[in-house]
Amino acid sequence: MKYDSCRPIAVTAVRSQTRCNHGQVTAVLQLLPETPIVPAYVKLEDGSCQREGNGFQPQEAREVPLTEFVAARSEVLPVGGGLSVQRAVAEDGTEQNLALLRGDHWCVPEDVGGQLRCVDRARARPSLFADASCTAGAAAWDTCAYDDPIAGIVSPKQPALAFTYAYECSFEGPFFALGGEVTTPYSDAVGSCSGWPQSTYDGVLAVSDELSPSDLPALELISKGKGRLKALNLGHDGAMLLGPARWADPFAELVAYTYHMAFYDSELGVECAPRLVEGGDIRCVPSFMEGATDFADSACTEPLITEYDTCEPPQFRGAVSADRCTVTELYGRAEPYEGPLWGGGEGCAELGTTSAGGRPVYRSERIPLEDLARLEQVR
Repeated sequence: MKYDSCRPIAVTAVRSQTRCNHGQVTAVLQLLPETPIVPAYVKLEDGSCQREGNGFQPQEAREVPLTEFVAARSEVLPVGGGLSVQRAVAEDGTEQNLALLRGDHWCVPEDVGGQLRCVDRARARPSLFADASCTAGAAAWDTCAYDDPIAGIVSPKQPALAFTYAYECSFEGPFFALGGEVTTPYSDAVGSCSGWPQSTYDGVLAVSDELSPSDLPALELISKGKGRLKALNLGHDGAMLLGPARWADPFAELVAYTYHMAFYDSELGVECAPRLVEGGDIRCVPSFMEGATDFADSACTEPLITEYDTCEPPQFRGAVSADRCTVTELYGRAEPYEGPLWGGGEGCAELGTTSAGGRPVYRSERIPLEDLARLEQVR
């Protein structure tokens, strides 16, 4: 099956079906080159067969025996500070760090009160209660949200951390450890304390001790390199744990804001990530706001950068191709602008003035894509 994606897919995996659709790999199919697109059919739960109509482009493929792939095992290595590294060790001796663990739970870097901490990926929301008076906190969890970084399957482990999802520019907490299972949860969502159907979740756990952000493992960004680009590695106490290759795929569909950048561009003074740009090169592109909505002229040819209420004031504005795979334009923030605003979608109409909007507005300067640092994939 050939999917519409930024990178042609040569192989695809067949997985066993689970409630969350993340089962074990049972087969690998390799697309046969130069084969025509053919009709495809799917077997439904009732046993009937119907033609696939979801826009995929089926092609003939051959099954690749799983024994043809290099076998590997998983290892967990403690690194201190409550942090461990999960890595794969291949039968040919190749090793690669793949994920970070807090205890035995996969954790990811998050900004917690201005500090980089490793926060559990499997987390519960403390929105329920363990008693009929709604005074003892409880937290619900759902395994479908928590993927195993090694096997690509849903982890059946109960989470060990709970916190509310209120997020401004960093996670402030409070954070809670989790205790035993709550068989009869309650909720005050309707204004009174009443029973809550547990079937809504995989389970409900009692909320126990409140944790300080300092109880979460500390992480740091360690830069490495002597040229224009410095690779940003995730580390702890001076030791590098995960390299930038784990964070960025230049052929992935573009997202306007990416929290984790792979490199630091010393010439531009910003973090950047490898992206495919117009012309076919891979360049290190800084995070940018996508598209221009405000312009300084009646022909809508001079894009402006407006400082919206975001965690990081936008320094760049850019455009991407229709398939969202390629950066086509990039503008950097220039001097402040005051005056009329133009825009309006398909047409170009006067929208008002900068003073009416109440937000800082800046002119922009086009940055030639060839001026960005060029990268190459080395295998």
